[in-house]
Amino acid sequence: MFYIAAFSPFIAVFIILGSIAICLLVAITFQVIKAVFVLGKKIDDVAGDQTEQTGEAKGAVCCCYNFYMNVFDINGKFYLVKMYTSELFEHIIQAYLLQSYLCRMPIEATTLFCFVLVTELSFNLWVTCHLNSQENRDWLILVDIITDIFCVAYPLCYNWFSNYRITPNAGDIVFSTLYPTLSVYSKLYEVWSDYVVTDLQRIQEKKRGSRSSRRRSSILNLPENKEVIKRQKAHFPKYIYIYLNVLFLLFFTAVAFFHLATNPSNAVCNDVLTKEVWKGCRTRIPFCKQVFSASCDCSVLHMINYTQKLYQIRSCQPLH
Repeated sequence: MFYIAAFSPFIAVFIILGSIAICLLVAITFQVIKAVFVLGKKIDDVAGDQTEQTGEAKGAVCCCYNFYMNVFDINGKFYLVKMYTSELFEHIIQAYLLQSYLCRMPIEATTLFCFVLVTELSFNLWVTCHLNSQENRDWLILVDIITDIFCVAYPLCYNWFSNYRITPNAGDIVFSTLYPTLSVYSKLYEVWSDYVVTDLQRIQEKKRGSRSSRRRSSILNLPENKEVIKRQKAHFPKYIYIYLNVLFLLFFTAVAFFHLATNPSNAVCNDVLTKEVWKGCRTRIPFCKQVFSASCDCSVLHMINYTQKLYQIRSCQPLH
């Protein structure tokens, strides 16, 4: 019940996210049904329909449509800029929320969180330097989706399944779930749309008698698909995003190794808080509110028949 009490002011946010998920499911289902009807047409008819629709789009509607397709469509020329900017914003969010996690999760849990982000950033950098096909781009999107899901679920699940549940800050929880969830929805739809289009191309090429269309990689090597990634790379300032991702990679790596190297020992904290007090600490958070400064701090303290004042513990919460 502690999650319900903490989230009650923001319950509408989660209702909206659930509604968006339902709309996404409906959109994907509609896309599949539409693809089935497209398969029933001749290739020339489909091309004619697209030409007719392009001719009908004029004025402001045409400008809005072109802007949307250039920026938000997975094959738009500015899609890489949009995708990497979104990822950078998510890394900023995770760097900010790390302070909150350090105050309610032990160092082992937060270090694992940092190493997952380091792994994702390393893969991101490798793909950015070898971004020569739509297939590599789609793999990057899939890894981003997995990382976003991890960043949303891991802190919540850890609190829920730990023996000592610490009431989270509602604002931080909403902040940590809202944008990553919307990002996952967007990427799922984009990847699904790309796979539908690729499968349609593969089936159409098969009807034409081409033997190279049995695998997705063969379809992505068609001239028109190669032109897509070439156009996207031409409008993508690669080295700016590489530099920014390296900064985040160094930050999360430094945090993880610094915490492992400077975590106060039991002997040190026994001298600071006494052995009885430190033994009663159930969740040790040495870097709460001070990412690069260690202290003998505790978020959950379980003591029996202890009457002395605890002057040295800043973040202690009562055990529920």
